[in-house]
Order: sequence, then C-alpha cells, then structure tokens
Amino acid sequence: MKVNLKKVIEHLDKKQHHDLANMLFPNHRFPMSAFKRVLRGKGDITSQQVSMISDITEISIQDLFYMDDYQYVIKDKIHTIINGNFKYLLNMESWKTQIFYKNKLKGEFLCQSKFLSIDDFFKQIRIETFKVSKA
Repeated sequence: MKVNLKKVIEHLDKKQHHDLANMLFPNHRFPMSAFKRVLRGKGDITSQQVSMISDITEISIQDLFYMDDYQYVIKDKIHTIINGNFKYLLNMESWKTQIFYKNKLKGEFLCQSKFLSIDDFFKQIRIETFKVSKA
C-alpha cells in the first residue's frame, strides 16, 4: 500500500512542494531530494508524515492511499484495514494491532515504533498474518 503523493502534488504549486518537503524532512540536508525519492518510489514515509500530509493538504488519509486490495477506515483513533477475510485493527494510541480472520481474533502484535513506515507496517502485517494462519 503506497501513499498517492501524485494526488497531493496536483493540489500544490512548486513553492508549496518545497514547503511540504521542508516540513516532512526537516532534518535532511536536501529535503526536496528526499521528497522526490519518495515520489519516485525509492523512499518511504512514516505514519506521522502521512498524517502531516493529510493535515496540511486537507486530503483524507484514506484518499492518500491506493486502495487496490485493501479497504481502510479510521474511527476514534482506530485504523481498520480489511483485506479479504482478514481485518486488522491498529490502535494509534497503544500501537497494538489485532488480527481477525472471519471476525475471530487470531492474534495481535505491537508495532515496534510509531515511526514505522507504512510499507514496513504492511510487511509486519504480512509476517504476523502468516504466523497466525499457520497456528
């Protein structure tokens, strides 16, 4: 699952591109280069950066993502991600993710870091899903 940054770009002018890059990558020597790497798919952004993009651009988090295989809903700091018979509930306060299969709790895990990239989070979901499907 990737953030649809092209959707963000179409709403911003060039100066705003630079401003957004500076906000997303304040500690990088060349924030625009880091931003361009993400646009080309060569870099990742964290969940905090996704939230920041959503706040700045007023585009919902749901609309920032390509939703090919996943359904995604946010309610009361709980992110619900559905893929086929699997449902994942991510609590944004505790960073605990619960895994359901056919509406039965099959497992849960704690995200290692609140700065985990979206791609790494989905890799972790796939690993944990594999573990619970073998149990």
